[in-house]
Amino acid sequence: MEGTHYRVLNTNARLDQDVRTPYFHKSLGGYHGAKLKRYQEFIDFYLGIEHFQLRQAFIQGGLQMVNNLLPSMRFVNLLNTKYIVGPDNTGQQAETVIGNPYAYGNAWFVKSFKIVENADSAILALRTLDPRSEAIIEMGDADNLNGQSQFDANASIQLTNYSPNELKYNYSSQAEQLAVFSEIYYSPGWKVYVNGEEVPFFKVNYTFRGMLVPPGSGEIVFKFEPFTYELGKTLTWASSFMMLFLIGFIGYSELKKD
Repeated sequence: MEGTHYRVLNTNARLDQDVRTPYFHKSLGGYHGAKLKRYQEFIDFYLGIEHFQLRQAFIQGGLQMVNNLLPSMRFVNLLNTKYIVGPDNTGQQAETVIGNPYAYGNAWFVKSFKIVENADSAILALRTLDPRSEAIIEMGDADNLNGQSQFDANASIQLTNYSPNELKYNYSSQAEQLAVFSEIYYSPGWKVYVNGEEVPFFKVNYTFRGMLVPPGSGEIVFKFEPFTYELGKTLTWASSFMMLFLIGFIGYSELKKD
């Protein structure tokens, strides 16, 4: 299941203007008037540069140069980008596609973390970060870690089901450790459960999701459950019940008259 949920980067279009790729695939860009500020800053600082570097590689050296460059594309890989689209430098077609075997996946455990003072420090710290083995945590989120620094090299975590309002992962670990998810952090309405018990999650690497995973095995579920939605659902059921009750009462009253 994890292999079917990936992203596509189209270097033939600007990240903020690509409308074709998001129509068919999960993408790294596209236009939205309410784009999250942190993700836009992440694009401006890092992802936009890698986008440009990959496009130039397609133009100057073709697939071979792109393939040589992919291992160093830390943020493209962090976003689980399995395919890159770019111009075909042979002139035989308008564009070409290359698979990326270096994408990190949907989630992974990291060996260590670094705590920084604030958001500004966090985005600058990404310059030297190896996202595969380390995470950047802002001081405001440090209490979620409890000084945790364990790492189980044999642990596993895998996405099993994906929908816009619910993501499910299976995991197995001999130690409590830090997991990073290739999903943008957004807290309002989102909750996470480990084997049915709600636990906290927090920002890592400036704009991504992270959480402490307890030792053992089981299921991690991210759910979008905004209070307004739950309230609206309750009111809808209540209104429906009242309407049925009213219809029944009117019908019963009419029968009594007869």
